[in-house]
Parts: sequence; C-alpha cells; structure tokens
Amino acid sequence: MNYPGIGEHALTDIVEPERFSKEALQPVYQLNRALIELLVTSASRAPSEEQPQIVVGLRPTLSALESTAREQLARCPIALADLGFQNVEVWRQIEGGQTVLASLAACFPRLQAIQLAQTALTLAWTMSQSHREAAAIIFGLVPECAAILTKIGIQAIPRIAESYPYCVRPRWEADINFWRGLICTARVMDSPVQSRLPTVAMYAMQRQLSDLLFLSTHPATRETASTRTIQR
Repeated sequence: MNYPGIGEHALTDIVEPERFSKEALQPVYQLNRALIELLVTSASRAPSEEQPQIVVGLRPTLSALESTAREQLARCPIALADLGFQNVEVWRQIEGGQTVLASLAACFPRLQAIQLAQTALTLAWTMSQSHREAAAIIFGLVPECAAILTKIGIQAIPRIAESYPYCVRPRWEADINFWRGLICTARVMDSPVQSRLPTVAMYAMQRQLSDLLFLSTHPATRETASTRTIQR
C-alpha cells in the first residue's frame, strides 16, 4: 500500500503551512468540538451498556473536562471523528451499497451520529480533491479509500451518513491511555510547564503519522487497527 507524500518526503514537505494554518483547519476544529461535546454529554449520563468504551474508560476525566481543555482538544489538527478510512474492505462494501455489519455498538445517538458523519465525510471529500496528502494526515484517509470517496461523489454523502451512522467513532477509541495523555496535554497548555511539554497538535500528529506509516506496510481492517492500539 502506497501513501504518496508520507513515505517519500520529509514531514516539512507534507505538512504545508497553508494546509495546516488555523484558518484552513477551522472546519476540522468545529468537527472536533462536536465530537468532544458528544463524548462529554455521554459521560454525564448514567452508565449503560450502550455507551462507547472510551466513555466508560474516561468517564471521570470527561465529566470534569474544563471548557479551556475542551477547546485545546478541539484545536487538534487531526480529525477526532474517525470514519474508518483505513478499512478498504468496509468502504468497498459501502461503495457497493452492501450492508456493513457493525463490529461494535454505535457510539452516539443516531441523529447526532448522522450529523457528525455527514460533516466528516464532506470535509474529507473536499480536502481529498484538493490535497490528498493533507487529507491522509487529517482524516487517516488511505489512497484506496480516497479513490472510493471520489468515485462515490459528494452528492451521495447524505445517503451514506444516514445509512452508516454507526461507522463514525472517536479516533483511537481503543487506546484509552493515549486519550488520557491527550486530555492531560490539553489541560496543561496554559500552565507554566507547557513550554517543556508536547502540544496537543504535536501529540496527535505524531500518533497519526505513526499509524499511517504502520498501515503502509500492514493493511488494516477495523479489527487489526483495534489490536494495534491495544498493543501500543
């Protein structure tokens, strides 16, 4: 599997300033805010079997998440809403209009999941048309899935979001420890020690690039991706 721009060029060549400026990333920040609010809202409810494991594992942390820390998380340059763009098999089934069996329970209420999925799909489709490498980094969009998304076309996005809302999930949801680290980083951004610690952007970017480089030699299904996050 080939990832143009990731295995062939320096990171400074891939992360072009204009593609990762605050202005360019505003739609991604809005998407991240929506996902974070859904997680916090879910954590505030009474425990139930329908809640995603990331909420179960991070309930006290999410419930106590301050507004400033939420905003720091939202300003992550990586889309925190994951639509499985590393799983080519699933996206081939979606392209063919087949029924995709959910391997995990839905993370969010149906209406909110549809809205989140539609926003994420629209942003990923738009970015993949203008800059495939940036879309790969921000959305974890592998080349095969990018080609499928292009073929499907933007006009089909509302239908896909409504048909497969359970496919939208928190990125790295199986790696609770990583999320704890991400939230901890967001909380200390305004502290005196911040200058000595990685930023949320750096923390998430390093993880995303590591995952993409791993996938370039280990094609992923949802199951293998989950296994990897647990083993980290």
